[in-house]
Parts: sequence; C-alpha cells; structure tokens
Amino acid sequence: MTIEIKKNATETIIEIVGRLDTITAPALDKTINEDIAGTENLVLDVKGMEYISSAGLRVLLSAQKKKPLSSVSGCLSTGY
Repeated sequence: MTIEIKKNATETIIEIVGRLDTITAPALDKTINEDIAGTENLVLDVKGMEYISSAGLRVLLSAQKKKPLSSVSGCLSTGY
C-alpha cells in the first residue's frame, strides 16, 4: 500500500493505493492521526485501493469518528 498526502488551506487529501489490510492498516491509522489535526476537511481518495479488510474498515471508521461526518468524505470508484 502507498499513501500520498496533499494539503491545502482547508483540507487534507489522503490517497490510498493498493491493499488496506491487517498489515498495512496501522500505517494508515498513524498517517491519519498525524495529519488530521488542524484540517477542516479530510478527503480519503480510495480510487486506487484494490482491497480492504475489516482492519482497514476499522481505521476508516475511526477517522470518521474523529471528524464530524460531513468533514470526512471518501469516494469508492471502479474507475470507469
């Protein structure tokens, strides 16, 4: 899994590419916890995600709880 972070004045965009599973979920959790402070909006770009396990879902749900629902957005896309 690779994680790319882009920031601007009001939002942090975290792009996740590859597999989000038990092994890679802790790295994403750490990234989100470090980069969520001071941002108004967190955008999770998961277009490049190939697979997500329950551990990965737990990280995404945890991020959602740390920010109001309206401030966390993600787009699941098949890339069409």
